[in-house]
Amino acid sequence: MDLNLVNGYLIGNEFSGGLKVKVAFTEKSVLYRIPFLETLAKNKRIIHIGCVDHVELLNDKIVSNTWLHKILKESAKQCIGIDINRTGIEFLMEKGYRDVYYLDIINDDIPDYIKDQHWDYMILGEILEHVDNPVFFLSALKAKYANIVDYLIITVPNAYTLMNLISIFRNTEIINSDHRYWFTPYTLGKICIISGFNVDSYYFARKSVIKSVFPIKNFIFRFFPILRDTLIFILKT
Repeated sequence: MDLNLVNGYLIGNEFSGGLKVKVAFTEKSVLYRIPFLETLAKNKRIIHIGCVDHVELLNDKIVSNTWLHKILKESAKQCIGIDINRTGIEFLMEKGYRDVYYLDIINDDIPDYIKDQHWDYMILGEILEHVDNPVFFLSALKAKYANIVDYLIITVPNAYTLMNLISIFRNTEIINSDHRYWFTPYTLGKICIISGFNVDSYYFARKSVIKSVFPIKNFIFRFFPILRDTLIFILKT
């Protein structure tokens, strides 16, 4: 999506009832969510929001090295984890993780361990789809953290994922029951811009690596990135 071409629509100065937007192009390889975030975090100062993940899955993810916070922490210069899941934070502290904190980033005051230094990225991995009012949430985040964090990284489910395309022909919907939304590049871009952020770039990514025995899947996701299951937005605060 050429943000310059659609900026007038995104900010609401222009309107179209049938706007057609080119949002993806053929790529040479498939982008994967965790390796991308790991590379992005390298030697950076990171605030990771929603670090707990699902408590019941944490042990297995830590052992299999698929827990995002552990991966970010090992790549970053500094990485702290924030979550509103008190039980999960206590569990992690018992496991020996010290830079994890129970905090409501919207309603609680900014603690000294955050505001006493400047941060490169705040990462919201699979958070926004669980939020009742994403514009209010992002606007409040912008107001509180714009002078502390340079960039906000958001990852969310992509509405155009191949799984949804297949489900259409079965007249079914497959979804995490706690999700409020599916997102597209345009709709997420609009939410971010009216919340006060500038969209630096965005990407289509896959959560899980495609095994080499499935060359057709690799072909599909290279030529049609729009069918990957995850959207990644990088926002300038």
